[in-house]
Amino acid sequence: MIDASALGKGEDYDTLPESYVIFITEKDALGDGQALYEIERCIAGTGKPYGDGSHIIHVSASLADCDTELGKLMEDMRCTDPDAMHYNELKERTSFFKRSEEGIAIMSGEFDKIIERIEEKALKQGRIEGIEEGEKKGVERGKSESKKEVARNMLADGSIPLDKIAKFSGLTIAEVESLKQSSIR
Repeated sequence: MIDASALGKGEDYDTLPESYVIFITEKDALGDGQALYEIERCIAGTGKPYGDGSHIIHVSASLADCDTELGKLMEDMRCTDPDAMHYNELKERTSFFKRSEEGIAIMSGEFDKIIERIEEKALKQGRIEGIEEGEKKGVERGKSESKKEVARNMLADGSIPLDKIAKFSGLTIAEVESLKQSSIR
């Protein structure tokens, strides 16, 4: 999809610019104890680079050394005080969003959108769970009514002992006796 927007109709694939996908994660996502992983595609079996200009970089914010440029950037990403940031671009933009009325309004609007998406997702999940719970209760009620119907039919016969009715209907003897009493009334 990245390539699709970078290539015009009829253009040759060789004209594609190099692309970089950068994942910045809070912890070491790949688990080898490195702050930076550079991933390049290669041809299986030969190990030769594929050379398609596609690059993937994983940066682990928790492992970055604060004495390096990357480490300072990761520290800025975790920093909540714009005045304590190393890079002016991030400092200025963070200050805008945290301290100016316009920036705060923008962030509040974005926060409202996030909350709305979370609420919609929760509502949808709640509906799904409600339907599943309703179906489960309906099945249980149907099974219970079916057992009672079997017991009522056997009771109507008049010659079947209560313990046998309980056994074949799946009800307890007390439930069968209760059904018998309610049918007498």
